[in-house]
Amino acid sequence: MEQVRGVGDNGSFPRVTPDGGVWLATASTRGLSSGLTMSFTSSRNGGRAWARRRVIVRHDVDGYRNTTFRAAFGEAFAVGPRKIGRFYPLYAAYEDATGSSTTLFIRTSFDGGRHWRRPVQVNDNADDGEALQPNLAVAPNGTVAIAFYDRRLPCPERDTPEAMVAGLLFDPRGAYGRRNYCVNTAVQFFRANLRPVGHNVRLSPHTWDPQLSAPRYDCICNPASFIGDYFGIDSRGGFTYTASVETYNAAGENPGYHQQQLVSKIRTP
Repeated sequence: MEQVRGVGDNGSFPRVTPDGGVWLATASTRGLSSGLTMSFTSSRNGGRAWARRRVIVRHDVDGYRNTTFRAAFGEAFAVGPRKIGRFYPLYAAYEDATGSSTTLFIRTSFDGGRHWRRPVQVNDNADDGEALQPNLAVAPNGTVAIAFYDRRLPCPERDTPEAMVAGLLFDPRGAYGRRNYCVNTAVQFFRANLRPVGHNVRLSPHTWDPQLSAPRYDCICNPASFIGDYFGIDSRGGFTYTASVETYNAAGENPGYHQQQLVSKIRTP
């Protein structure tokens, strides 16, 4: 695929349909402070030749509020395993900075990407708690699952057991009770036509603090940090599985409050 001068491409994972078609979406940007362009291409011959790239959406990743961790790709792409009409459905999820918050959306195409339907909001919170870093899977029955990091719940209050589990004592920024700060993992299910199935479901048993053990990717002198792109999802055998980051210490298993992997399992509707 042709590379545009001055533009970096990232976040690409191939998706293969039962007929052997290969689909690939890409996040393109001119820098961490610039917006992202989500585009896709496809190959009908195993990658020897690729179709011209088409833009799905342009969106803004403007940085998250209150904390120092940076944005990741902010995009996810999947292809349904069953045709709807003549085509396999395409799904594109992305985060977008809207005013004072970051919100998640999903779009779908039922004609091979020539047209994309209007975006549907994924996170259903009424406040300005941010939803970010989506991951996307389609189950064999066509159910769409989007897992994401959710900041709608306030951090635990001082002198509570949950504050101890979250390690808030070790956060010098004073996280007790703060909103749009601590993080949970959540999931939303959709039918193949993007009709929501119920509401967002919390997957993480405990809230965690993204400032603890946060690696500083630039310099120890720079507070800019990240929580890692270690977020996976799959739907098979009637269940949806996610692997996401957390830093809590629920039962003495993580006394340093380091970044660890949380694996969650939920029945796919």
